[in-house]
Amino acid sequence: MDDGEVDMRELIARIPPGLLERSEVAHIDLLEGVLAELAGPDHRWSAVELRDRANALRSIAQLGTVIRQGWALGGMSAERYAAIIADLVVDGCARRARKERQNDPHVSS
Repeated sequence: MDDGEVDMRELIARIPPGLLERSEVAHIDLLEGVLAELAGPDHRWSAVELRDRANALRSIAQLGTVIRQGWALGGMSAERYAAIIADLVVDGCARRARKERQNDPHVSS
């Protein structure tokens, strides 16, 4: 860690457990509401699926604290790491055929 940088684990350890739990529930509730609003009234997700997606988004956001620590990047630039994570989110772990990827405007090369 660089001088002046605070370890998030230390900060979180100082938060009273009840407060941390209420904060996490409120965060998930907020994300769940945002997802439901964005998906529209006719979305196909059940309440459990909506909550799971909110939890997945929350965990992606938590990557930010890890990415700031150089060891997590494995020698890559932050930009390359972000591009790979984005591809994994879009493609999953199995690489799609190159031709299919080239025709998809939402996937970086």
